Amino acid sequence: MSEPEKKRSASGASRSPGDFEQVGVLTRISDGKTFTLGFGSLRVGRQRRADLVITDKTVSRHHADVIYESGRYVLYDHSTNGTWVNGNLVAVAQPLRDRDTVKFGTTLKIDWIAANSPGKFYKGAAALTERVAGITFLNRHYPLAADTLFFLSLAAPSVFSGFEGTLDASGTAIGAVHVPNVPPLAGIPFSLAFVTVDASAPFGIEAISGAWQVMIAK
Repeated sequence: MSEPEKKRSASGASRSPGDFEQVGVLTRISDGKTFTLGFGSLRVGRQRRADLVITDKTVSRHHADVIYESGRYVLYDHSTNGTWVNGNLVAVAQPLRDRDTVKFGTTLKIDWIAANSPGKFYKGAAALTERVAGITFLNRHYPLAADTLFFLSLAAPSVFSGFEGTLDASGTAIGAVHVPNVPPLAGIPFSLAFVTVDASAPFGIEAISGAWQVMIAK
């Protein structure tokens, strides 16, 4: 599992008289790309005119602003689904310090990995409860309980996106869990598992992977 892609590390720089080159920088943890803050403001959101565009379903069109005020950077949240600084939900405004970690929206990014099954179709699922013998296929067991979340993860691609598809040449694929406002899953551990499909295998299931327990921070 990887951390959500929309995390940033915020570095604030104080402005001294005569010093107009020292600026703050947001660094995207997933790829190391940096975004200069300057001494004005930076708009974060899904809309194209934002300074920092995030194409995530749980990020608002105008999600937040980072504004330089009185020698420091302050983050103002305008979103529906929330902004977190160091794991704490921002109520309205939050001054930023060097090496703060900022998360916009509530998406959990998932890496499905089956290195021995490149090019194979896969199907993932989630459940609140693991079972040693949840669903049985001959002598193999799917490790998730067939609970409400299990069936929801199979039927709600707008929330559980990338939960089925084809693994790439390295046997990997990317999925995500998009949690809406007042998320019922936030702060509650749940489990993930997936299968790879082969028509010649018993029940058409080549391999079963998981379960892994995850949790989306509040």
